[in-house]
Amino acid sequence: MKEDVSVESVGSESDIQALIKKLEFLERELADHKDQKKTERRQYFLFVCLVIVTVFLFVVVAWANPTIGDLEPDTISTLNKAVNVVIVLFVPFVFGVLGAAARVLIAGISTGQQLGLIVSSGFMAVFSWIGIKSGVLIAVVAPHLEKQAITSDQILQAPGNFYTLALVAIFVGMFSSNLYIFINQKVEQLTVRRNSEGAGGSR
Repeated sequence: MKEDVSVESVGSESDIQALIKKLEFLERELADHKDQKKTERRQYFLFVCLVIVTVFLFVVVAWANPTIGDLEPDTISTLNKAVNVVIVLFVPFVFGVLGAAARVLIAGISTGQQLGLIVSSGFMAVFSWIGIKSGVLIAVVAPHLEKQAITSDQILQAPGNFYTLALVAIFVGMFSSNLYIFINQKVEQLTVRRNSEGAGGSR
């Protein structure tokens, strides 16, 4: 009977110590959570104050200089071009998204899980469209085109120019998503191989 009582007392003491350690851990977690909340509130308060000060300064400057809001013709022209460019670039974005979505579907991956990849591939298609329309890529490949007696003006003014650029946007979207999927699959394979080798070595 005495041995049973001593064993039970030892077990109860270990349980109490484990419970005390768990409570101390929870207290630390709660303190860290409170500190994090305070930091977030402080950052939010500073951001709100910064916005209020900025708006106040803008109102004061506008009141002191009534003509500060007048736009020059060059500014209006630049804004007009920027709006037109944004509208035009929506087209390659759509084509890039379609190409990336097609590649993701071919890989058998859920499009909902790879939404960020699809959208970023659309932006890559936009960047490629800008490079082509700006003439930068044409300047890079111009020496190769001149060997075949093809000028950059002929390419840009070709009847199928829009369809060519649309096809380029689709290919860029597919290539961007394909590159990410390829790298991700290689990383997963290496991780599985390393885990299997570690499990085999531990045995």
